[in-house]
Amino acid sequence: MTAAWGTGQQAIRRRLDTGELDRVSGSAADGEFLLTEARHRCASARTIRQSDPTGAYVMAYECGRHTATALLTQQGLRATEQSGHHAVVIESVIEQFGPERFGQLSGMRRRRHTLEYPRNSSETAVTVEEVDEAIDYVEGLLEAAEMLLPKLGLWS
Repeated sequence: MTAAWGTGQQAIRRRLDTGELDRVSGSAADGEFLLTEARHRCASARTIRQSDPTGAYVMAYECGRHTATALLTQQGLRATEQSGHHAVVIESVIEQFGPERFGQLSGMRRRRHTLEYPRNSSETAVTVEEVDEAIDYVEGLLEAAEMLLPKLGLWS
């Protein structure tokens, strides 16, 4: 068994102590299937980007969230059903693997929230360029996660 990832240990321990994160084991700690789901979301986003840019943006966000969740899952960690579990996943990944690579996902989460719960119609305008940027970003995350996943072991 590989040791816990060194960076962000205190933050992850705090999240486990507060119940924001829980432990999983066995087949539930295999993040590869989530990377497969993320690949599907990226492909779907590319397919609908012209006809439904808002839906494509949400799909791109889902690709990024599944990618982040895959990294936690591979470590035997999962967000609990407490309010804000999307934020917990993203913040946990940023705390461990850095804002340089994963920080933009936090902004995508907030943008997705605005799209799904708009206060007015102007908040739902998404351009194809915005979608293309989001897809390119999450595809980069996915590539990084595919290289990182085999190096991760269960959290200890």
